[in-house]
Amino acid sequence: MLRPPLTLLLLSIALSGCSDVSISVAPELEGDDPGECSDAADNDGNGLFDCDDTPCFNAPECAPNAPPGQPALRVDPPEPKTTDTLRCVIDIASFDPDGDAVEYAFSWALDGVDTGITEANIESVMTVKDQTWMCTVIPTDANGAVGPGASASETIRNTGPEAPDVLISPNEPVVANDLECTIENPSYDVDGDEVTYTYAWLKNGSPLGVAVPFLAWTVTEVSDQISCIVSPWDGFEDGPVGEAWVEVHQDPKLWVTAGRGHTCSNQVDLSYACWGDNSLGQSDQGPEVNYYQLEVGGDFTCGIVQNSGGVQCWGDQGNNQHLTPLGSFVDVGVGDTHACAIDSTGVAQVWGSAFSWTDPAPSSELLTAVSAGQDYCCSLSTSGSLDCWGDGKPIANAVGSYRSVAAGTSHVCALNDAGNISCFGDDTWGQVSGAPLGEFEQLSSGWRHSCAVELGTGFITCWGDDSRGQVSAPPGQFDQVSAGWYHSCAKRPNDTVECWGCIGDDSGQCTPPW
Repeated sequence: MLRPPLTLLLLSIALSGCSDVSISVAPELEGDDPGECSDAADNDGNGLFDCDDTPCFNAPECAPNAPPGQPALRVDPPEPKTTDTLRCVIDIASFDPDGDAVEYAFSWALDGVDTGITEANIESVMTVKDQTWMCTVIPTDANGAVGPGASASETIRNTGPEAPDVLISPNEPVVANDLECTIENPSYDVDGDEVTYTYAWLKNGSPLGVAVPFLAWTVTEVSDQISCIVSPWDGFEDGPVGEAWVEVHQDPKLWVTAGRGHTCSNQVDLSYACWGDNSLGQSDQGPEVNYYQLEVGGDFTCGIVQNSGGVQCWGDQGNNQHLTPLGSFVDVGVGDTHACAIDSTGVAQVWGSAFSWTDPAPSSELLTAVSAGQDYCCSLSTSGSLDCWGDGKPIANAVGSYRSVAAGTSHVCALNDAGNISCFGDDTWGQVSGAPLGEFEQLSSGWRHSCAVELGTGFITCWGDDSRGQVSAPPGQFDQVSAGWYHSCAKRPNDTVECWGCIGDDSGQCTPPW
């Protein structure tokens, strides 16, 4: 506003008082000072205030309040699952032309219906597969002007099942054990979908192509690492796999084994000792020091190596007894001049004088155990059938189901599933008819006699030829017995060895070195 100088004002007053001349001052103009257009005063006295005066129409402070602009939104995460928290995120804030502060109001709709939720987040526990959640945001400036809202939505996707907990049974398998892959705790599916499973077996890291929960023992060998992988499927997607693994081993047969004129025994550390006749090196330390199983025959000894499952023989080689087959084996039997073994595929192998046999081993079933007699062998199958083959077999097929077999010179005895003894073949010395009644846990057959360990008591009963006292077992408890040609030996629970039937003990076969 233009204001007259003070002197001019005073002169006007003076003149007005001294004459009839009147001097008037022009009224103030609204808006000629900063802020006048919005100071809520009628500065020019025309009855109009502030922005209603013509001079203030175009003043910046009289411009009408503009609402904020539309924000840009997204719902995080993209393609959410039922385990995700939904977050309504403002990607680009609303622009306010007046520079006013902007606040936002959130709301959520579920499948098109307002939920009344005004928070920016939706917790995962509130969501279900196939629901569509829409977030809407309304901007408002500090002066109450409401801007256009924006919306964003996402549909809840399927959540795959969790990994199952998997076990392999048995968890410490030996080479003759079938394996079973079991689901200890099923996969949890948060969507409630039905879960199915697929199986895969690996051997030392390589797929075996087996897609069922069972794995036959014939697939495994000593020291193999076997894995079972279980993949869950909820009908829409796979979940993380469950996996279990075991290592195949051999439980050492810590027992004594008696032959013609020498005896051998394993120790707890799998070392062993042999004593008695060593005229052909049959009592020497073999090419390996750790054996899962030792068996003594006429004048040679064979063992299954603990770590590899391979079989090795030493001593008499007059009938090629040292020409052992390659592969991994689960059981070996040694006769007079031949040997037989069951390999890790359940097939019988023979060598020594058995190379000339015309009677083959049974092949219709998988074999699990073997014992060697005089010019023959007998085996057990997975079904428990007892079969014998070779030039001097005392029986071809025995009726019944059996869990262990022991072949002698010309007779064979076996334990059935109930632990009862049945014997077949030559009965000249009562080695068949003299079999005791009762339940037994282990037995062995020698030249013309047999012995068995009674179940529960550990007492030993022997029958057949007793011409050298080989049937006259000592009293007390034993874990295992072996019947040789004319002597017998057994292990007590404290691992000590006792032998009997040793009239003369001509080769020292009845005198353990400890």
